Amino acid sequence: MPHLKTIQPQKSAGESVYEFLRNSIIQLWFKPGQRLNIRELTEYLKVSRSPIRDALIRLGKEGLIVSEPQRSTLVSKIDVDRASNEFFLRLCVEEKVLEQFVDIATKEHIRFLEENIAAQKKSRDNNDYRTFLNQDDQFHQYFYEQSDKGVCFQLLHDNIGHYNRVRLLSCMEEPMLDDTIKQHEELIGFIRNKEKREARRSVYSHLMKINMDVPKLTEKYPKLFVGTAAKQEHASSIFRTDYLDTLMSL
Repeated sequence: MPHLKTIQPQKSAGESVYEFLRNSIIQLWFKPGQRLNIRELTEYLKVSRSPIRDALIRLGKEGLIVSEPQRSTLVSKIDVDRASNEFFLRLCVEEKVLEQFVDIATKEHIRFLEENIAAQKKSRDNNDYRTFLNQDDQFHQYFYEQSDKGVCFQLLHDNIGHYNRVRLLSCMEEPMLDDTIKQHEELIGFIRNKEKREARRSVYSHLMKINMDVPKLTEKYPKLFVGTAAKQEHASSIFRTDYLDTLMSL
């Protein structure tokens, strides 16, 4: 995981460790249910135990880490109920933000969104699911930032970790990437024409698609979701493998 290993000098050790672990969990570098070991983490990240413990406490509050008393610290499995609540939160906020964005959207805004879609198509063609999801986030984040609601996006981003893991799994399902791009292009058309009601309907359908994929994903990857038992693995193994690559090879 060379893109995450180096602690960034402009940030505190605690913040860098937190971001490393959170990204590793949400981007499925770490397998849901995977056992973590503080000693292994300190050796890998070359930091003391204190920032790692602090990061694990923060991640525990987000439901991304589960600690078993006197036993293990585990990457949480995906909780469908929590993911559903996180989805509901995003949907409620984004519909309102989009209404404001439609009112202010200019040709420059449209051009940015179209350039973003061009980048999404490149990631789709390369089967680069993580980059695609990041570009998808940037597409939607733009509505918030241009509507002076950037703080709302950050609050959402920091509290939808289970939902985002579902999104990444969903990206691997045919024809999810093509459908997402098509929905984005449709949404841009409504924004360009100032069709506020149609834009809201479009973003509702777009976000709902992920929620509708959950039953299929739980059936396909049952061991990744809450309610199933899985064999615990040692922390050292997660630094040698990319779990998303493992899923792609199935």
